[in-house]
Amino acid sequence: FYTIKVRSYVKDTLVFKGTFKLYYTSEDEQNG
Repeated sequence: FYTIKVRSYVKDTLVFKGTFKLYYTSEDEQNG
């Protein structure tokens, strides 16, 4: 149970970081 919890947490963190990175880079490109 603990391992599954950690795995899901890591996955959520990676997804959040990936989404934030995509959003940040797209914003950067729009601003020139």
